[in-house]
Amino acid sequence: MTTLTLERLDNGARCRFTEDQWSVAAALAGPEGLPEWARPLTDLQPADAEPSSTETSSTEALRAQAPETEATPAGAEDADVPADDAKTPADDAERRSDADGSMHDTEAPTESGAVPDEAARPETVELDDALSEAVAMRSTAVIEIELRAVAGERGVLAMLWTDGRVGASLVRGVELRPQGGATASRLRPGVEVSAFGVDRLVDEAMRLVPPAENTVGATEAVVPKELSVALARALREGNGRVVDAIVADLGLQSAPPVLDAVARSMDGSLTVVTRSVGSTRVSAGSWLRCDAGWVELAPAPQEMVRHTPRTGEQIAQTLLFDLAGRLDAALRGADGAAEAPEQGDDA
Repeated sequence: MTTLTLERLDNGARCRFTEDQWSVAAALAGPEGLPEWARPLTDLQPADAEPSSTETSSTEALRAQAPETEATPAGAEDADVPADDAKTPADDAERRSDADGSMHDTEAPTESGAVPDEAARPETVELDDALSEAVAMRSTAVIEIELRAVAGERGVLAMLWTDGRVGASLVRGVELRPQGGATASRLRPGVEVSAFGVDRLVDEAMRLVPPAENTVGATEAVVPKELSVALARALREGNGRVVDAIVADLGLQSAPPVLDAVARSMDGSLTVVTRSVGSTRVSAGSWLRCDAGWVELAPAPQEMVRHTPRTGEQIAQTLLFDLAGRLDAALRGADGAAEAPEQGDDA
């Protein structure tokens, strides 16, 4: 039996599971402890079957946000969510699976056609206490962050949790490939589990965000919603006549650089959703990756859309500000829920 532990990887305490190892370890999270995409792949889809509705729903947001351009993101070789040959955090687990032959949806027959006996199957694994606690963190968490990031043909799906003392994350890689006029997605075998102090929660989220630089000097632009969509389409299609007409309606000399960058060079996206105990408020942020950096799209008064270039540091500050406001309330809410049964018993 192999005992899996957290190891020092990429400046953190992490364990990269092969899919076979994860099929055993995932049971520790409990039936409600994992999002659909994080469940063992053999639970989601039988071998040789069409993509299941579960897998489709798990990656629907990534498919919808997949860029139409096939351009390779600048700096992708340094990104945690690469466009081509760079590694996602779960890639090492998949490579180990491929190397030792242990990653299969079904047992492979021998040359005689027989299924290998029990002795030929992958070794049984167990988790040490620290890793077990990280895998099961969702059950005790007071704050949950859901993160989806895409850069080129690669993406990650991630969940991060904290109980106010320590935190844990779960990450799986996704491949996105053009298929006709649509984008097909595939959950990559293997997952990464990390454990960290609560003070590193933002850092652990941001390590999954690919770099993006504002190389065109774009600034914020506020444009009517209808014209924003039409202008982006005209810029992408190179329809100069429509672009000139819309720009004239806006009273501008040319298209705002931030819109031009989104339309012509978008190669990735980022979505971050935060929930916490004791609050019904859900925080959601959405950014598009292009030559203007990470461009935040936000509604503005009078049916307008605000396009704002952001740096990674600014996204981190936004997340930190939100978490700071949630943590105290979440801990109070968790304490109140724990005391409620005792008060009922006394009554």
